[in-house]
Amino acid sequence: MRISVGGHAAVVAVAGVVLAGAAPLAAQVTQGGERGVVVLRAQPLAAAEPTSAPAVVATPVPPPMPGGPAPSPMFKPCPRPFPATAATLGTSGFDKAVTRALRAKPAVAVVDVAAPFAVGDAPPAALTPWLSQVKASGGLVSADEYCRDSRGMFGWIGRMVRAVRGVSYAAADGYDAVLHVDGLDQKVTQVEFRRRTP
Repeated sequence: MRISVGGHAAVVAVAGVVLAGAAPLAAQVTQGGERGVVVLRAQPLAAAEPTSAPAVVATPVPPPMPGGPAPSPMFKPCPRPFPATAATLGTSGFDKAVTRALRAKPAVAVVDVAAPFAVGDAPPAALTPWLSQVKASGGLVSADEYCRDSRGMFGWIGRMVRAVRGVSYAAADGYDAVLHVDGLDQKVTQVEFRRRTP
């Protein structure tokens, strides 16, 4: 069927066929010589299919390793030889504490080293004059390893001890000094002042 609408042709529905057009219109219909008016109603346009957003691809996460991560090696130092000490190297009042301990003439007075120093390194400045006094008074400065068999005397001891002038460390007279070295990490952890036998 042909419809004339304002000089333009349109298509209408006949016998249940959907009309194609815009807003409701009044149109003249000519069919078989008969004339009439048909009101056209616009059908809602089908909604455009929404475009789907691109799918988000998740980054695959590797499964955990069986048994968990490999354990890191643990270092456990050996216990120090002497639990009781007379002074701690690296604390304030160190010299006074050592002097007081040695003047009491004990058989053994032990100094704990708060920050152990490596074998071959120069000893801390506060310890050097005490070791020098031991040597100057005829004493012996030696080293002893614990946690494994001792290798006896260490050649670096003679190089690290130097004379100290103008300061009195006479309380160390009559003593030998033994530097106790942790055999696992080769660090000096304690210094033992051992009274010499006459």
